[in-house]
Formats: sequence, structure tokens, C-alpha cells
Amino acid sequence: MCAILHLTIQDWNKLEDVRKRKGIGRRGAEFTNLKFQIHQDTLSTEFIYVTYDRLID
Repeated sequence: MCAILHLTIQDWNKLEDVRKRKGIGRRGAEFTNLKFQIHQDTLSTEFIYVTYDRLID
């Protein structure tokens, strides 16, 4: 599946390099086994990053 997901990151576990570089160079990257939590109310849905296995760039 190919999709765009707006992900809230509260814990930068395994993403320190991405944060330092502000995501530059990661456009179109693929996360394998991306795990996130979903918080939903009547007005919005929020996807919150938990972890991933591998980043393929």
C-alpha cells in the first residue's frame, strides 16, 4: 500500500538522524513494520509514531 500519513512524533526513538536533518533526503522513503497508535475523537484522527523495523531510502 502506498499512502501519505501525517504522523505525530512524541518519542524520536530510532528517528534521531531524521530529526537532525529535518527529513531532508527521506522523501519517498519506505518504513517496514511501521507501528503507530490511533487517537480519534469526533473532530479528528491523530496517528502517533511508536517504532519501525527498517527505513528503506
